[in-house]
Amino acid sequence: MEKSILLERRSRILWILIAVIFSSNGVIYLTSKELQIHQMILGVLMLLVGVFYAVYSFLGFSVNSKYAAKAKISDQFIELKTSFWKSLIKLNWQDVNSILLGNYKVEFKLANGTKSITYNTSAKRSKLLKQLLRESAEQRKIQVIES
Repeated sequence: MEKSILLERRSRILWILIAVIFSSNGVIYLTSKELQIHQMILGVLMLLVGVFYAVYSFLGFSVNSKYAAKAKISDQFIELKTSFWKSLIKLNWQDVNSILLGNYKVEFKLANGTKSITYNTSAKRSKLLKQLLRESAEQRKIQVIES
């Protein structure tokens, strides 16, 4: 059993729209009849920003992407990535003694210490994450504490 959810609060469509706007503006600047140096620089920068947002929209919003903010729960591991820019946190279910679920925060009591993770997502996705953790922990007879 493997379940995954995205934690990103914005939608892929928004980032694609921003990418199209920046890229279009870049093309408009670069194709003007009397191209000046500042228009060329601004056009190239807008194109680069547009490409960045397009890449981000595909890498940051796919459950299969290693860059996406997501929670992935399998039979052996809990994998949490809270941001596109942060590294993946991977915990073994065997090391988890209890789970404390808070407001946009999850704290894992482990055999060798505590791992606290805060995340920024929508209320709907936060509830979904908590439900997923709760169900998986109950199957393994791991105590879940709500705060």
